[in-house]
Amino acid sequence: DVFVNHFMSDEELRSSIGSREHKALLSNAADVLKCSQRFFYDLTKRRQEGGLILDICDIFEKHAYHFLVNYTTYCEHMPLQERTLTYLMKGTYSLGKNERFLNQL
Repeated sequence: DVFVNHFMSDEELRSSIGSREHKALLSNAADVLKCSQRFFYDLTKRRQEGGLILDICDIFEKHAYHFLVNYTTYCEHMPLQERTLTYLMKGTYSLGKNERFLNQL
């Protein structure tokens, strides 16, 4: 929730960097987050059904493909994210514009 509320949903923070940089840093993170939330929802639901949990393989099977696809894409974008973050931190972008964003990291 901190990631979503603080970085993805904060319009002031979002406007403190350029749209290209914002997309490079956060583009696929929402997809990974959604997959994780759905997975943990199903695990929690199973736990709340009561009794001893003997098997959760069906939950893993249900979520594995979508999580793998989204997480793989996220990992493929990591070099771009790292370059963008370095770019912002070095101040090669307008330091005044991205200072608020960098301070939140």
